[in-house]
Amino acid sequence: MLKRFCYRCGAIESEDNPIINGLCLNCLLKEKTLVSVKANQKIIVCPVCGSYLIGSSWYPGSDDPDETIRWLAERVIEQSIAPVEPAREVEVVDLSVRKARGGKYVADVTVELDVVGKKVRQTVTVPLNVEKRVCPKCLMKSGGDYEATLQIRSERGYVTNDELRTAGEFFSKVNNGEDVVDLVDKKEGLDVLLASKEVARKTARLMRFNLGAKVIESYSVVGMKRDGRVRKRLTLSVRLPAIEPGDGLLVDKEPAILTSIGKGKFRVHLLHQNKEISIDVDHWWAMRKNGRIVYPHEKNLETAKVTGLDPLTIKLHDRDLIAEGPIGLTVGDEVYVINYKGVIYVLPKRAR
Repeated sequence: MLKRFCYRCGAIESEDNPIINGLCLNCLLKEKTLVSVKANQKIIVCPVCGSYLIGSSWYPGSDDPDETIRWLAERVIEQSIAPVEPAREVEVVDLSVRKARGGKYVADVTVELDVVGKKVRQTVTVPLNVEKRVCPKCLMKSGGDYEATLQIRSERGYVTNDELRTAGEFFSKVNNGEDVVDLVDKKEGLDVLLASKEVARKTARLMRFNLGAKVIESYSVVGMKRDGRVRKRLTLSVRLPAIEPGDGLLVDKEPAILTSIGKGKFRVHLLHQNKEISIDVDHWWAMRKNGRIVYPHEKNLETAKVTGLDPLTIKLHDRDLIAEGPIGLTVGDEVYVINYKGVIYVLPKRAR
């Protein structure tokens, strides 16, 4: 029986080297592209930050715009690739993106194909439809424009360095601080100008949930958009409580100690009832507003010094008195004195 041969190179047909349409596998791969790729979808990437546009929305990408292009090209190609007869199956095994002449982007794609039961590889060059367009966020930052202001304030009238450091950590958790356009120092705190309303809201929610902050949202009209709609700028006032775990307070006039703040709640130990209660953030600020929660320094309370611990004794106006109070006090500590339901209680006095 006569065996077929490749009309291009003369190779004789064998089990390992089948003849397909007059060509052996090697010559077939040289003569014909066995994969079809329709990478017509436009890839739009910001050359400044590496974000990319899908539909009408921008999404964060790699810090390196070319890496974003490579990742998007891989996704576009995998969605549009198909085998060409006589190949039956195709799988991308390697992909790299480069600039060709004229600055156009192309992808060199190596695929594995199944041709009459044989696994073969072929590399094809696919032109990419890439557009580099500066995203709105980077346009705003370059021009000093912004979409939102996060006002960091405190009940005490100023913000401490520790509070500012903690706020910075929350910005990092949300978006690595990339949306910060500017920082404006104020006597009463700090204004953070942001290119994203969503980042401002997420940061404010974190500060409310973890620090017990009161958040007030408002808008101001700053112009018109191209489509004729009013452009509004968001302002979020984030007011931090002027109290820390371990500080004393009065809850409905009862002496208490703040034990923790977190998960959207203030946890308080009531000294007279000797029990722990939780107050959610919104309720806490409502109680502050109507005077049900009061800090000791806001009242005209007498002060004394701790003179003994077992039992707890204080010296008030040259008198030695036995008192009730929280654990952790030491001899010499200055304390506030409260007479509640016939019992003398003391609360720690801290520098403010």
